[in-house]
Formats: sequence, C-alpha cells, structure tokens
Amino acid sequence: LNCLPNVCGSRFHSYCCPGWKTLPGGNQCIVPICRNPCGDGFCSRPNICTCPSGQIALTCGSKSIQQCNIRCMNGGSCAEDQCICQKGYSGTHCGQPVCENGCLNNGRCVAPNRCACTYGFTGAQCERVEHHMILIVDVREGVSE
Repeated sequence: LNCLPNVCGSRFHSYCCPGWKTLPGGNQCIVPICRNPCGDGFCSRPNICTCPSGQIALTCGSKSIQQCNIRCMNGGSCAEDQCICQKGYSGTHCGQPVCENGCLNNGRCVAPNRCACTYGFTGAQCERVEHHMILIVDVREGVSE
C-alpha cells in the first residue's frame, strides 16, 4: 500500500489529492495550493496562509499584492499590476510555457522544456525523425522507378 502523504487514487492510478501539487520535476505531493494570494506570508496548507505575524488566514496583506488587479498563473506573483513569472513560464499572466531550446519541425512548447511533436517526429525538441517514417520514405524511393 502506498503511504505517501497527500496522494489519492489507487496504486495503479495515483495523483495529488485536491489542494496539493508536486514541486517542479518532483513526484511527491508536498506543495499546498492556496486560491487566494498569501502576500508577505506563505501557503502552509491548502487554502491556508501563514502570515509573517504567525497568524493563520485565508490571505495575508502586502502592498504589492493589494495593488494588483491581474491574476498570475503557474506560481507567478504580482507586483504593481505586472506578473513576475516562475522559471519556465512567460507572458502577461505567466500562462506561456518556455522551451529554452525551442521546438523543431512544427513542434509546440506545452510545458517548461517539453515539446509536443507533430506526427513523424520525436525527441526532446522534436529533432529526430521516427524510425517507421524513415522506412516509409525509403520504400517509396525504392519503388518509384
């Protein structure tokens, strides 16, 4: 039986329980998610902030947070109505993943440094032709005359 904290599902299909997520690149559900900004405090449990004073609240005060009228995604923070994005994301609301080396052959960046390749291509940057595609090309070239 799986005894990891905050893990839901079965041993065949497990996932983070609601209110929890993994660290980037990690596999343990140890990061709480707070819907409201914790300001100068931090998210200590799902939807619970621990403020600098030690007070437990749904949100903590902060000048920069109070002045923000936009929402930042993917862990981005807001200061003076602009999002400051976490590494791996960009854009006005931190909604655009960044693939540092780009995606080739019409591949799309779908998560930080993760490309979704078009049919027939593979690899971290969609840089390699899949083997079965090479065989199809070779057969067609051989049959053409």
